[in-house]
Amino acid sequence: MQRGIERKIRLWKRKEGALDAAGLDNDAEAEKVKEWQSRMRDFIKQTGLQRQGVRERVIMPGGISPISPVLKTPAFMKSYPGTSIKLSGNSKIRKVVKYALDELEKQGYSFPATIKTDYKFFEKYKVLKTSPCAYMNDVLYINNRHNMWKNPKGWMKEEYADGWLSTDKPEGAIWHEVGHFLHEKSNTGIYNKYILTGFPNSGDEVIALQVSKYAKENANEFIAEVFAAHVAGMDSGFSLDVFILFNSLGGVK
Repeated sequence: MQRGIERKIRLWKRKEGALDAAGLDNDAEAEKVKEWQSRMRDFIKQTGLQRQGVRERVIMPGGISPISPVLKTPAFMKSYPGTSIKLSGNSKIRKVVKYALDELEKQGYSFPATIKTDYKFFEKYKVLKTSPCAYMNDVLYINNRHNMWKNPKGWMKEEYADGWLSTDKPEGAIWHEVGHFLHEKSNTGIYNKYILTGFPNSGDEVIALQVSKYAKENANEFIAEVFAAHVAGMDSGFSLDVFILFNSLGGVK
């Protein structure tokens, strides 16, 4: 029976890897891999036998295993000059990134040099469960193990309804991080000054709270939240004070 489960794991890994290589949706295949891996864990627990991971591996052409797939620009996504895009097989991530970048391009904004899925980045900074995306050093990281990517629309709507975020659109998570990128690019001194600190004036947090709870965290998050709302077309309700503060902190033009 153990050999039979190993064959199923290899079968679904091959299908998952083939679709990923073609830039196609492989969510269902990835779930099948997890299903059979779960069955293997249960079987090992019940029988006390030793699991042989090497028998579950699949070597794709070129000696590359789907266990560590090569990330690349999805086939359905057009190229964006100056930006390298390397995404996992999660179709939800791919679609959100595509729509987010298309809208940014339409509005005349640039993107970071690299956009990629890399959950290990979030593990390193101990934010694997809390952050769906992050920006650092000209790279936009996407946490492909965050709950958001199971249901992007539902997750964003809940966060927006709770007042945590300034937009309910899934693409807002990407726009927020691009806001950081553009802020750093245009006003490096201000950006670096407020990475970890709050605001220059005591009343600024009250103004930021008009945007979202996240915007109240510090000046940089305020800038990114206002920018995300602007790209989403959801900033018309902000007071004049919000835009004055935005400009004074070197907000994205």
